[in-house]
Amino acid sequence: GALSGVDLAGKVPEGARYHYVRITDLGTDANREWPGADINAVAGLNVKNVPFRDIPLDAFYYGPVAWAFDNGITNGVGDERFDPSASCKRQEVVTYLWRLAGKPEPTITECPFVDVVENSYYYDAVLWGYENGVILGVDDTHFAPERNIMRCEFLALLYRNMGKPDYTVTNPFVDVQETGYYYDAVLWGYENGITKGMDATHFDPAAHCNRAQVVTFLYRFHQLSM
Repeated sequence: GALSGVDLAGKVPEGARYHYVRITDLGTDANREWPGADINAVAGLNVKNVPFRDIPLDAFYYGPVAWAFDNGITNGVGDERFDPSASCKRQEVVTYLWRLAGKPEPTITECPFVDVVENSYYYDAVLWGYENGVILGVDDTHFAPERNIMRCEFLALLYRNMGKPDYTVTNPFVDVQETGYYYDAVLWGYENGITKGMDATHFDPAAHCNRAQVVTFLYRFHQLSM
């Protein structure tokens, strides 16, 4: 029944934040030195918090959303919401990639796409992506910035951004055909843990990539490229 304390000074980095503390009753004495001490306290340090009320703590994308917000890659949609199920537009994902790269200044000054306005927030991102072969237009003169991006398109962007590396995995997806432009990208992404597919045998390439999936793919891509 005695009280005890633990001094964390010198053991926790300055500025570290407690996101949670979990208390567990072990049911037995911890050791002979502290008889009766049967409580185990575990604190989560530097677990990033997110200011969005629609992101559950147990969501698979909680960590990626926290990472993306903390690193200035993406914000919410307003009213303390992230809207994880909403589709992502092509203009948004190329901007996320550009920010992840450190917002490099493009060297080309003329945009080949007539539907990309010069004063738009994504203008430099599109020029950078086009210049580096990361993005392609829907044709020679149109980027279609307002169009929702498909899962296959986003994997292709990440694959090009990585330099089109080799892979060794066998295709597990019945809906990913070898003739598809995204074939290598999906298999590379699967082998490296960026995507697991919608289930064991389906990738659903034409489905819209929602905001939760986009930040999760980006987070895994970042971990791979570190």
